[in-house]
Amino acid sequence: MVSLLTNSVSKLENKVQNPFENTLLILHSLQEVTKEKGILEKKLKRYEEIELATKPSQPIQYISVPKKKRTRRPATQVPRSHKCPDVQCQKTYG
Repeated sequence: MVSLLTNSVSKLENKVQNPFENTLLILHSLQEVTKEKGILEKKLKRYEEIELATKPSQPIQYISVPKKKRTRRPATQVPRSHKCPDVQCQKTYG
Protein backbone atom coordinates (compact mmCIF):
# COMPACT_ATOMS: atom_id res chain seq x y z
CA MET A 1 0.00 0.00 0.00
CA VAL A 2 2.82 2.38 0.85
CA SER A 3 4.60 1.51 -2.37
CA LEU A 4 1.55 2.62 -4.37
CA LEU A 5 1.61 6.02 -2.73
CA THR A 6 5.37 6.28 -3.16
CA ASN A 7 5.03 5.50 -6.85
CA SER A 8 2.27 8.09 -7.18
CA VAL A 9 4.40 10.73 -5.49
CA SER A 10 7.37 10.00 -7.74
CA LYS A 11 5.10 10.23 -10.81
CA LEU A 12 3.76 13.54 -9.49
CA GLU A 13 7.25 14.92 -9.17
CA ASN A 14 7.81 14.18 -12.86
CA LYS A 15 4.52 15.82 -13.95
CA VAL A 16 4.32 18.96 -11.87
CA GLN A 17 3.33 21.13 -14.86
CA ASN A 18 -0.22 19.70 -15.24
CA PRO A 19 -2.31 19.89 -12.04
CA PHE A 20 -5.34 18.18 -13.63
CA GLU A 21 -3.32 15.07 -14.52
CA ASN A 22 -1.81 15.10 -11.04
CA THR A 23 -5.28 15.16 -9.49
CA LEU A 24 -6.40 12.24 -11.66
CA LEU A 25 -3.27 10.33 -10.72
CA ILE A 26 -3.89 10.91 -7.02
CA LEU A 27 -7.55 9.87 -7.35
CA HIS A 28 -6.55 6.70 -9.18
CA SER A 29 -3.98 5.77 -6.53
CA LEU A 30 -6.53 6.55 -3.79
CA GLN A 31 -9.02 4.20 -5.43
CA GLU A 32 -6.37 1.46 -5.59
CA VAL A 33 -5.47 1.93 -1.93
CA THR A 34 -9.16 1.93 -0.92
CA LYS A 35 -9.71 -1.27 -2.91
CA GLU A 36 -6.70 -2.90 -1.25
CA LYS A 37 -7.97 -1.77 2.17
CA GLY A 38 -11.30 -3.51 1.53
CA ILE A 39 -9.52 -6.72 0.53
CA LEU A 40 -7.35 -6.61 3.66
CA GLU A 41 -10.39 -5.98 5.88
CA LYS A 42 -12.13 -9.02 4.39
CA LYS A 43 -9.03 -11.17 4.95
CA LEU A 44 -8.75 -9.96 8.53
CA LYS A 45 -12.41 -10.71 9.19
CA ARG A 46 -12.00 -14.25 7.79
CA TYR A 47 -8.86 -14.78 9.86
CA GLU A 48 -10.60 -13.61 13.04
CA GLU A 49 -13.55 -15.93 12.33
CA ILE A 50 -11.17 -18.86 11.87
CA GLU A 51 -9.29 -18.01 15.06
CA LEU A 52 -12.49 -17.73 17.08
CA ALA A 53 -13.77 -21.04 15.66
CA THR A 54 -10.58 -22.94 16.47
CA LYS A 55 -10.04 -21.62 20.00
CA PRO A 56 -12.39 -22.58 22.82
CA SER A 57 -14.22 -19.56 24.14
CA GLN A 58 -12.90 -18.39 27.47
CA PRO A 59 -14.32 -15.57 29.50
CA ILE A 60 -12.13 -12.51 29.53
CA GLN A 61 -10.76 -11.76 32.97
CA TYR A 62 -9.84 -8.19 33.66
CA ILE A 63 -7.33 -7.46 36.37
CA SER A 64 -7.96 -4.24 38.21
CA VAL A 65 -4.79 -2.40 39.14
CA PRO A 66 -5.33 0.47 41.56
CA LYS A 67 -3.86 3.77 40.47
CA LYS A 68 -1.03 5.15 42.49
CA LYS A 69 -2.00 8.35 44.25
CA ARG A 70 0.10 11.30 43.22
CA THR A 71 1.45 13.39 46.03
CA ARG A 72 1.55 17.09 45.32
CA ARG A 73 3.29 19.95 47.03
CA PRO A 74 1.15 22.48 48.82
CA ALA A 75 0.96 25.92 47.20
CA THR A 76 3.14 27.37 49.97
CA GLN A 77 6.04 25.08 48.96
CA VAL A 78 6.01 25.97 45.24
CA PRO A 79 8.84 28.42 44.49
CA ARG A 80 7.45 31.57 42.91
CA SER A 81 10.30 32.48 40.57
CA HIS A 82 8.39 34.13 37.70
CA LYS A 83 6.59 37.48 37.80
CA CYS A 84 3.64 38.54 35.72
CA PRO A 85 4.85 40.61 32.72
CA ASP A 86 2.16 43.24 33.30
CA VAL A 87 3.62 46.25 35.14
CA GLN A 88 0.64 46.78 37.43
CA CYS A 89 0.23 43.10 38.31
CA GLN A 90 2.01 41.86 41.41
CA LYS A 91 1.32 38.13 40.91
CA THR A 92 4.10 35.56 40.77
CA TYR A 93 3.99 31.96 39.66
CA GLY A 94 6.27 28.94 39.67
